[in-house]
Amino acid sequence: MESLKKRFIKRALNHNYLSSSLEGICEDDKKEIEDYSLSDLVDEAQWCLSTYFESGHINNPEENSEEGMRPILLQERKQLKKLYLDFKIHGSGKWSKHLSF
Repeated sequence: MESLKKRFIKRALNHNYLSSSLEGICEDDKKEIEDYSLSDLVDEAQWCLSTYFESGHINNPEENSEEGMRPILLQERKQLKKLYLDFKIHGSGKWSKHLSF
């Protein structure tokens, strides 16, 4: 399980938004990323992924009109979706009904 967690962390830190989110919670909680369980990390990935579908959120590629951002956001969403689906089985075990994929 530990090597799976390390693999997840490595992939998570390669995603701009998830990496930033994880750094923020680590700072807020005064913890290291390795202190969180794999389930916690997968749940954070799920939350970050949900922002790409959230109405009014800057990550929503369907609503972000800033020039050139839509393809970038779609690529980020695709990358995070793959990461989330690869590791979801090790998280909370619940499938979010809020994610529209």
